[in-house]
Amino acid sequence: MISWFSLIAAILLFNLSMVAVAFARRKTGFMIKYSTSALLLLCLLGALRTLLPLDFQFAKVVNSFVILPHIIGVLTAPVFPAFAQFSVALVIAVVWIGGSVYIAIRLIFRIFRDSQKRKGYRLITCQRSKDLLAEYQCRGATVVVSPDIPTPMVTGIKSACIYLPDLLYTDQELHLIFKHELQHFKSRDILIKLFYCSLLAIFWWNPIVHRFQRELEWLLELRCDMNVTKKLNKLERIAYLEIILRTLRLNTGTQHIDMALASQLAQNETDLFIRQRFELVLSDSRTKMTGRHVISLCLTLLLFMGSFFIIVQPAYEAPAHENSTDIVAISPQNSFVIRQGESYLVYVNNTLWGEFPHSVIVRSFQDLPIINQQE
Repeated sequence: MISWFSLIAAILLFNLSMVAVAFARRKTGFMIKYSTSALLLLCLLGALRTLLPLDFQFAKVVNSFVILPHIIGVLTAPVFPAFAQFSVALVIAVVWIGGSVYIAIRLIFRIFRDSQKRKGYRLITCQRSKDLLAEYQCRGATVVVSPDIPTPMVTGIKSACIYLPDLLYTDQELHLIFKHELQHFKSRDILIKLFYCSLLAIFWWNPIVHRFQRELEWLLELRCDMNVTKKLNKLERIAYLEIILRTLRLNTGTQHIDMALASQLAQNETDLFIRQRFELVLSDSRTKMTGRHVISLCLTLLLFMGSFFIIVQPAYEAPAHENSTDIVAISPQNSFVIRQGESYLVYVNNTLWGEFPHSVIVRSFQDLPIINQQE
């Protein structure tokens, strides 16, 4: 079962996991010990938790007597007093769905536009690049060289297409570029980005989802760097970083960036990310699976599973009666429920007992007959 409360709880858990990932990603020491895999796993679990905002009947219910009842009151309140059926919740749902459709259409249009732009590139024949790429025996992989390409990149889901700017690369530089781009392809980074874009389309109103998009791209870039350079020696890693610096020069139009300067500058988040790339690539410590990693993995999975078994639900105090010592038996023979918009009125012995949301009716009064107000 999915309710407003389970959805709110799932979104809150997702936001907390994304904040935790963003915080841990900035800690280079943590990245060296646990690698990017731990953070990407946490991203995946957070996304799954958001897409599965489920309530289970056997879960432990934590009652909320103040916050959630107040939220229910706001959501079920009519936008216009004359039209009780047009509640705040309905308006939110309509705006939510409309925004998601708009974002999805815009995303599809952007993908189509980029595809058309790549088709219009002026191509240059470079047999040396094709021969070097053939050495990797990646089925269907192709290379495109054009002066219209600003920086090396890879596209494709079933087969890789590597795009290179029209620059004079040495054979070593081409090998490192191909390793980097093919690593992106083999790791299915494009599918991860598309999945996150679909998540962004669904939760377009959540600022953390927008803010974390860049974090995810940086995480994938760091994972690619570490996978490519884990078997390289020191000189090859320096050559790898030189290619990164050369790309930065192309993108910024600056010709005087050197490795020492780039590793020291930290004026903004991008500078910090560049510095972290250098530190991780040059680090001699490489992640190995240990008992601590296994324990951390198990705890993360347990927390993820445990989040389904604790549910915070609104709770209401029983209405005060003149004779508080009376015990009233509620059964289908003497009680019934009248549905009034998003709220439900419970009557016992033809007397109003209380007003409750749908979630309470399902849990506590599911055996009582429900009568729509119009009936």
